[in-house]
Amino acid sequence: MSSNALNELIHDVLMFILEYNWIYNFQWIGDLFKIEGNSPNVRMSSVLDKLPTSWKDVLQTASLQELQMFVAGTSNSSQWPNDLLHFSLKCRQMTRLLSQYIIFASNNYHHHHQQQQLIPGCYFNPRSMCTDLIECIQASQIERNYLLKMPKKKSYELKQLSTLIQTILLSIVNNNNKNQNGDSVNLSHDAFNFKELDVNNKHIGDNFQTVPLISKESLQNNGVKDPNYKFPLTIVDIGSGLGYLSNYIAYSFIKMYGDDSFTKPKIISIECNESLHLKALTNLTHFDSVFQVKSLNSMVERLLFRVESSNLDLLQTKLSHLIADRNYLLLGLHCCGDLSQSMIELFHKDCSAQIILLVGCCYHKMTLDRFPMSVYLRKNMLNCDIAFIEKCISTATLRLACQHSPLTWLNWTEVDANKHRIRLLARIILDMILIKCDYLSSTVGQQQQRQQHILCKRFDPIQHCVTIKNLLTTSDIHFDNIYPHIITFWEEHLSDIVDCSRPISKDLFFTDYRDYFKHIWNLIPGLLALQQLFQPLLETLILFDRLWCLREQININGESAEEYSYQYSGYIRIFDPKISPRCMALLVCKKLNV
Repeated sequence: MSSNALNELIHDVLMFILEYNWIYNFQWIGDLFKIEGNSPNVRMSSVLDKLPTSWKDVLQTASLQELQMFVAGTSNSSQWPNDLLHFSLKCRQMTRLLSQYIIFASNNYHHHHQQQQLIPGCYFNPRSMCTDLIECIQASQIERNYLLKMPKKKSYELKQLSTLIQTILLSIVNNNNKNQNGDSVNLSHDAFNFKELDVNNKHIGDNFQTVPLISKESLQNNGVKDPNYKFPLTIVDIGSGLGYLSNYIAYSFIKMYGDDSFTKPKIISIECNESLHLKALTNLTHFDSVFQVKSLNSMVERLLFRVESSNLDLLQTKLSHLIADRNYLLLGLHCCGDLSQSMIELFHKDCSAQIILLVGCCYHKMTLDRFPMSVYLRKNMLNCDIAFIEKCISTATLRLACQHSPLTWLNWTEVDANKHRIRLLARIILDMILIKCDYLSSTVGQQQQRQQHILCKRFDPIQHCVTIKNLLTTSDIHFDNIYPHIITFWEEHLSDIVDCSRPISKDLFFTDYRDYFKHIWNLIPGLLALQQLFQPLLETLILFDRLWCLREQININGESAEEYSYQYSGYIRIFDPKISPRCMALLVCKKLNV
């Protein structure tokens, strides 16, 4: 793939995103329906204004099953307008085309179709257009006892990520041993064997968020207990929380090589929350007995420190003292917002950081001014439209990029869809009530809005309204029999949310806006379907930006940095998106010197 091809693709993707920004760049609560104080005037969101009439007609009448087949690209129905079909096809195709440029590859990433550089246990999945890590083997009884104490999602993530880390480090050791024996080995071509999975690619629109993780075989660990084992890299776990991941990795290596193999800490767990940090210190001792090992303290050392772009030099100094200038693997599992970007900056500027393995999260918590990170993508955005970032990049955009996987929505039942629709309509109506009663306005402080938001979530019409709960058990769900019960529900609970001394009359304003609410009710499933098509494309663009920021070969000071050239770089899909939707791990390795 040539640079010209990439330039053309990026331009097309950005122009497409710009053209349809009204589909994703809005807040469901606050933008779909707007009024100003006691004014009877209603200002509908641009998403409803710009929705073509032909799209609107079919989206508000289609069943959930029809919408799901449309999003999956399996619908044979003639009901869909041609321009809507074209839009859906472009979403799938662009996601797939852009995915080609973030596939895990050697430094010569323009030729990654050769695919010779991947790690053992990883397969290129042509259906999803990404490299998949095979699900790991069954855990031991001790591990199961440990993992049972946490949610299924968390235990699954620990097993997968720990397995990948072991495989990476063992591959480095194997490569070093071969070099010591006089064999000439290129790590990216020999130690990391590529195996292509033979999958019949029936749907060209499939992507990393809509296809399950492949499970052709179990990932077998080839490690052999060796008392002379030399741990090749220290692991620096950023945002380690209670230390579950660090402790699990430590146990895995102690189990493999014995308690006496590690005389110095090999895992540095960094956490900024003092409460979590103190609990994690207690966990270190507690898990000694759980794992039946002498002491995890022989492997893990905790550090209380807030990682930010402004203090990376200080962090480098602390790490240098802790690991005695050894090289390290920079690890982050679900690093929210700016933390992921700070980790990328640290990896870029610290020559001791040999490998980064990063799974991002909560893109909407990023500081908007910091996206995009890559000079290449920012320049292309401005070339498309000088106001591109202002028009297209918002908290709402980034929130959609990190919502649940479309694979989850594709498995929704009618009950799931109705629960979502009822909750959303209820929140929109509540916002209107608060505005009309002067309890919610642009002058309300963020802290007060946050407190009101928490209180609103506490009152769930699905859980706390018996009539609505009973209606969900029937097939008789429509606007006319849900709307009055939502109004009644908020009349009963409004005083619990705000200091409301005056009653709300149904005749005051609810009748005036009923038709608008019905219009929104009918369109909610269709609008959500459009966003399922857009979500993978937006997330792929964010993943591309983070990878390209590193591939640009420019250090933090903007100087040429040949010493930062990479052995390999790209993304590996390590989680099943239905279980853990932020499933892509950024894996970059500098030219190894361990």
